[in-house]
Amino acid sequence: MGFGAEIYNPAIAATYDISARTRSITISKLLDSGVTSYAVNARNIYLEHIFHHLIVKKDASDLITGIIVDQSDRQTSGDKQVIFNCQDWGYYLTKRIVAENYTSKTASYILNALLAKYASEVTRLSIDTSTATITEAKFTYVTLKDAIEYVMSLSPDWHYYIDRNKDFHFFYRYETTGPEVTAAKIQIDTLQVDYEGIDHYNRVWIVGRKQPSTSAIDVYYTADGEQKYFGPLPYEPASLAVYFTPTGLPEYQLTLISEGNDTTGAEAVYNAKQRVFYLTDPAFFTGKLRANFKPMRQFIEYFENVSDIATYGLMEKAIKNKDVTDKLEARRFGKAEVKRSSVVQRTLNFTSRHTDLLGTELGELLDVDITNGAWSITGDFLVTRMNHTIMADGVESVMIEAEELL
Repeated sequence: MGFGAEIYNPAIAATYDISARTRSITISKLLDSGVTSYAVNARNIYLEHIFHHLIVKKDASDLITGIIVDQSDRQTSGDKQVIFNCQDWGYYLTKRIVAENYTSKTASYILNALLAKYASEVTRLSIDTSTATITEAKFTYVTLKDAIEYVMSLSPDWHYYIDRNKDFHFFYRYETTGPEVTAAKIQIDTLQVDYEGIDHYNRVWIVGRKQPSTSAIDVYYTADGEQKYFGPLPYEPASLAVYFTPTGLPEYQLTLISEGNDTTGAEAVYNAKQRVFYLTDPAFFTGKLRANFKPMRQFIEYFENVSDIATYGLMEKAIKNKDVTDKLEARRFGKAEVKRSSVVQRTLNFTSRHTDLLGTELGELLDVDITNGAWSITGDFLVTRMNHTIMADGVESVMIEAEELL
């Protein structure tokens, strides 16, 4: 089994084989990030290769390809040492700007549409079909990565990543079933089990964006020629207009000015702090007043894990999310967040050189059955992070992080 590395300069269509100069290769994969990072440590390379392509091969097949985003040169023991820090094609997710608005579409529809328009280099063969509808997804000149992460925030238990063939994966809970993990397959001294409690919350408040309602309402008052102030209005108004119907005559709109501005010639003045309007000369007004406006709405709701509160006590947090604009969106976002933040789950970390585990991929479901000394760990775990290391002599190892699936 052989490993190799090549640098391709697209400007001049030249390829440099640096396999003999490569000392180590480290590939870092993270679920739900969209980007795979990797580093190649080499020696005696004297040219600058920023933004050139670096291809890592295994048995003559591409193991990973991407872009050199950082090059660090230094002198060590008489040799020039070079570290190329690279990212795969997910690098472009932060380099594409999205201006789109989707209404009543599923997450899988939006992801397909976004990638087709803004990242045509990425294929979409592994996007599973979702059914939940997102009321509105409005992207106003945000990065493609931010747009994807917003869709993911409204898709609880769904995950994504981009594979080495530039194919986008989107799936529910886990994608495929991976190998069984036993004590014999891992380096037992590297095993670590973590229980996260710092960011544990069992009641989550969702504070959405304040925005005007789609339809206007009317509030009526009676002007008697003496009363000056009217209100307070029952809601903070948008597009406020005040109309007057003199006794026995047709209705007409009053000239309305916000308090603090020049009110010369105004018939009525609106005080935003008190939510009242007043007539500049009430003696002229006897009849009906109609205040017409769109009420400003803000969705504020909380979601909780009742059993977790009973067990550990109340732990709250508030999230201000300007993209939450209705109750359905708040419910979906809030339920996903409280589910994520109120679960005490185990996270495993271990290193392995076993053939079964060297081929592990993100999103796989691992059947863990580790029994060794003080360890007795069983359950299903989702692969969320991997660090794959290849040394110059061809020795491979993989560090796997996996979260318990409950």
